[in-house]
Amino acid sequence: MYPWKKLPSPVNDKLMEGNFLSCLGVFVKREVLLEYKFNEDRLLSGSEDYELWLRWMDAGVQFGKVDAELLVWNDVPTRLSRTDQRYRPDAFYRIKCRYLARWLKRQVEPSREIWLWGAGRITRQRFRTLETEGISLSGFIDVDLKKVGRLRDGRPVVGPHKLPSRDRAFILAGVAVRGARELIASELNRLGRTEGKDYLLVA
Repeated sequence: MYPWKKLPSPVNDKLMEGNFLSCLGVFVKREVLLEYKFNEDRLLSGSEDYELWLRWMDAGVQFGKVDAELLVWNDVPTRLSRTDQRYRPDAFYRIKCRYLARWLKRQVEPSREIWLWGAGRITRQRFRTLETEGISLSGFIDVDLKKVGRLRDGRPVVGPHKLPSRDRAFILAGVAVRGARELIASELNRLGRTEGKDYLLVA
């Protein structure tokens, strides 16, 4: 997901975008691992490591980056995580949303609305778990003119040119299409919004 040199340090907030850490390249203090142990629940098959990173982050563990390449990862299309149903996206997003909801409750003022950038069916389904975790979405943002001005799940869809004000809303960028994350971040930065304070990339 990320070239090593482009990763910030600490990388904590970037973990909400996805699992870009390899177990082979993570070094942790013994006491942290003893306190927050690896979850062997088979229902987490395929996402155990990501659940562990998010649980550590939720507990306040800081993920730093050393100034050296520790691992070169060969991500082949036949890899188990690309072919096995246990690695399906819906299970992955359920885990992400659980910890994302906790992050939002801690980091975002209760007076601010939460808006999701991405009004498509798949994006809405992936982040629906936020509702069960106590986070209500106020609306959606999308570039598709066929969606703008309509309702999705009973909530309004607006275009990037009609974003709710910075003070009013915190934005989750949930579009997983290749290249969309960078375009959304560029547009929000251009509009004076700050990553981590006004928006978060979550796909």
